[in-house]
Amino acid sequence: MSPDDHGGALAAFFAQMKPYLLGQQALAPTLRALGPPHGSEDDFSFYRVLAERNLFKVMLELYGPLRTLWLRRQDELPAAVGTWRAMVDEYIAAHPPAGRHPNCFGEALPEFLAARRERIPEQPVVYEELADFCWIRTRAHQAPDDEGDGFDSRLFVRQYSYPIPDFVAALGRDSQAPVPEPQPRVLLVYRHWQQLQVRLFHPSAAGLVALARRQGVEVPAPLQAVPSDHVEIADAALVEHGVLGPRVTAPA
Repeated sequence: MSPDDHGGALAAFFAQMKPYLLGQQALAPTLRALGPPHGSEDDFSFYRVLAERNLFKVMLELYGPLRTLWLRRQDELPAAVGTWRAMVDEYIAAHPPAGRHPNCFGEALPEFLAARRERIPEQPVVYEELADFCWIRTRAHQAPDDEGDGFDSRLFVRQYSYPIPDFVAALGRDSQAPVPEPQPRVLLVYRHWQQLQVRLFHPSAAGLVALARRQGVEVPAPLQAVPSDHVEIADAALVEHGVLGPRVTAPA
């Protein structure tokens, strides 16, 4: 059998196994397509159990604080919000795993929850904000080097409705930590441009202008009045904290 034949056979195998493992296809048609298993049908069926456990494990590791809060509150909120398990099952159906890296499976959860809240307004906003923070913290840690300032890969700018980092820390200490009062504030989640630590930083108005200029985007009208010397000082502070690297000037 040629390498191409091997590749085609493997593709055909996974084309049958994937819908079975995700609960989209029953055992009987899967075995008709693949042939009888070497062991018992019960042994073969356990692969589906393992696949489901692995997907839920990925979600636990990526979104542990969100899971803690969801499990705690799922009996308090309207039934439409659903249980953690029901939500993850819904997410799996909408975003089945496709990437080679396991964490890629969870990438779309923040956007999924935001869209879900449009359909289920009883779902708290804090859920999608927790998911977003957990995901970008992971993204920042795994971001490749040599991407310039790394906007939206190593460096993320967010404005959450709640003090999300403090709430995540509180849930880590006490699973019963109360949901904080809303407190909108701009937050930078970033990996230090020379080190591996993921850090947080609250920029000033001048810092936001400095970030906009570094990114090459238009400065919002309310911030255009910030004095240039303040922006220079803020840019230097962002470099000092490792948010940005030193500015590269073109040779004369």
